[in-house]
Amino acid sequence: MLGRNKKQVEGTNSRRSVSSPSAQKNFFSYHANRSSESGARSREETPVRRRSVSFKWKQIPTLIAAIAIGISVLYALTLNNRVTIKTLGKKTPLLRDQKVYQDEANSILNESILNKTKLTISTDKFEDRMKEEFPELGVVSMTIPIMGRSPLVELVSDNPKLLITSQDGVFVLNQNGKAIARLKDVPGVSSLNLPTINDETSIPIKVGKGVLSTKDVTFITSLIYQLNAKEITVSSIKLPKEASEIRVEVVGQKYFVKFSLISDPRIAAGQFIAIYNKLRAEQGVVKEYIDARVEEKIFYK
Repeated sequence: MLGRNKKQVEGTNSRRSVSSPSAQKNFFSYHANRSSESGARSREETPVRRRSVSFKWKQIPTLIAAIAIGISVLYALTLNNRVTIKTLGKKTPLLRDQKVYQDEANSILNESILNKTKLTISTDKFEDRMKEEFPELGVVSMTIPIMGRSPLVELVSDNPKLLITSQDGVFVLNQNGKAIARLKDVPGVSSLNLPTINDETSIPIKVGKGVLSTKDVTFITSLIYQLNAKEITVSSIKLPKEASEIRVEVVGQKYFVKFSLISDPRIAAGQFIAIYNKLRAEQGVVKEYIDARVEEKIFYK
């Protein structure tokens, strides 16, 4: 009995050992490894599908249209060398023929390839170059068109006020006393009948440089205007070596009149007109000159 029971116990223990936790663990681990290996093998063996790129003939019109638009945009950004000149201010005409300004403007644009496109052109440099070549231009304004290809250049010329004759030639002065051109370069100015000053100072004169001050020009032009209003015609004006002085000769008189450029032109003109009317009936009283440089005092010799 004891021996049988012992065998039964041993048999029972052997059957229990088959279903032990460690055995179950090994069993499930075995199946897990097989599933992972089979999954990896299946992924490796799965072929990669490649998309086939095929050219569609229907895309050709779109491609051509895109290229055409691109070329049109690039062409619209370019500039030609045909500048359009426009004059601003009808009261002050250009001192030179318009074609002279246009040819020079075209020449400046051709100096650099950067002037060929709207994105790279420098309007400030162009305007400075035009004023350098033509000092008589008071305003130079370049406008780049949005749609067109020809730049628009608007010009305003300085108003010539006086002519001055010196050892260097005859020059045109503007309202600020700057020599804006030689008379030979702007022959049309001769028809304006501008007052002429004879320079005796021997100071060199150059185009683009100041000769007189703005106040000097104002004094001379105002003085001549007031004398003309009283029917006293000026025959000559001299700029002597003495500072701030001009000497004026009038038609019908052998003497000259000294005026100070730092005085009031209205007072100076009034003083001279008064003595002129008084002495006109007394011929020969004034032998050489009348001095009207001091306000409210007249001297003559």
